[in-house]
Amino acid sequence: MIAQALIATKDAEYLYHAGMDWSAGRYREGIADALVRSGNAEYLYYAGRDWPDGRFSSAIAEALSRSGNAFYLYLIGKEWPDWRYREAIAEALVKSGDAHSLYLAGKEWPEGRYREAIVEALVKSGDAHSLYLAGKEWPEGRYREAIVEALVKSGDAYYLYLAGNEWPDGRYHEAIAEALVKSGNAFYLYLAGVEWSDRRYHEAIAEALVRSGDARALYLAGLYWSNGRFNTALLEALIQTGSPRYLYFAGLDWPDVRFSEKITQALIETGDAEYLYLAGRYWRNERFSEEITQALIETGNAQCLYLAGYYWRDERFSPAITQALIKTRGVFELYFAGQDWPDERFSEEITQALIETGNAQCLYLAGRYWRNERFSPAITQALIKTRNAWRLYLAGLDWRDGRFSEEITKALIATGNAKCLYLAGRYWPDERYTDDILHALIKTQNTKYLHLAMQNWPAKRVSAAQAIVDLAGYPSEQTHRSISF
Repeated sequence: MIAQALIATKDAEYLYHAGMDWSAGRYREGIADALVRSGNAEYLYYAGRDWPDGRFSSAIAEALSRSGNAFYLYLIGKEWPDWRYREAIAEALVKSGDAHSLYLAGKEWPEGRYREAIVEALVKSGDAHSLYLAGKEWPEGRYREAIVEALVKSGDAYYLYLAGNEWPDGRYHEAIAEALVKSGNAFYLYLAGVEWSDRRYHEAIAEALVRSGDARALYLAGLYWSNGRFNTALLEALIQTGSPRYLYFAGLDWPDVRFSEKITQALIETGDAEYLYLAGRYWRNERFSEEITQALIETGNAQCLYLAGYYWRDERFSPAITQALIKTRGVFELYFAGQDWPDERFSEEITQALIETGNAQCLYLAGRYWRNERFSPAITQALIKTRNAWRLYLAGLDWRDGRFSEEITKALIATGNAKCLYLAGRYWPDERYTDDILHALIKTQNTKYLHLAMQNWPAKRVSAAQAIVDLAGYPSEQTHRSISF
């Protein structure tokens, strides 16, 4: 009854285990039949490999052939003993057309099982990966010229490159190089120029790389190709790309015998601020030109002008960079120049330019962080002029005593901004707080911040508020009902 119940489950795994482990007195033929009916290639393969002879039957091999599962068909041909293997296995594998399993069969099956139909099916698949592996690993008696022909026909640049790099001489064919050239894949053309032996490399590879116009591959060829393979056509092709990134890297990395002033000129003509700045920062002196400075100035890129002023060495920096930065009116870059630039590069014109932007955030930051010798009272006046309540409040909170003035308090009061008046009353130090802030907050009649002031202001400031209300009366009857001092 247990055997019948197991058979009824149709569970291939436990049917296999029953055939493997059960004693003769408990095993039933129906177990093998049920496993065959399951069609489960994995456990059919295990049964053929592991079951004792008395339990294995041809029906298992036939069921596997019908499954069409290429991987287990390959494993059968590799591992099953001769008396269980059937020719139908090879036929089913060929019929599957699974390139990887066909390749594995050609590599690992014993002589009595391998058939010419396997290589024919592999060639028909056109799978470049498996064709490449077959050309690299199959034994001599099984390799056929049709494999290289099929690989060439695939046009897959990666596996063409690998075949040219790794196949043994007896299997390599000039058609591989020709197909790689025809593919036009710049990266694998570059790799072929780096790694292929002299017997396999030829000038058509360099010519195809030039035609590709791929800046990255051209730069890499200039960096890594041997002198016998590099030529000026590669240099000219890189220049023609107009790629600021790889022109910069060529100027940074290429050896002197390959570098040309044409690279510098081409980079300048791109007008790309980022890579002009990087060239000024990292290129060697003999490759740097003042024309790079001028080109960077002409971009008007505030960020890169600031970075040049911060990072470029003294012999490359020019006061014209300062003037160009000022002209951009790039407010954050002007602020950071005042914060970061060395004294010999800083100019009061930077301060004046920042003031003229009228940007409250950066004026506040300059007042908070700039060194004393760079700060000017004009920054305070410019911040006041913005009437930006939040930045005026922060100035009163954060600026040091030598920079804060009562005019900031007056400007904050003049904004009538209830939130910032409340915050000043809560957080400003005593020497900066005045009752005028309280008067201004009461005048706003903003119930939310009047309530918060009563709840959160220091006690002596709340007491002052009570006194003012008692003497002067509350300005709003509606608000008086909402907030009681």
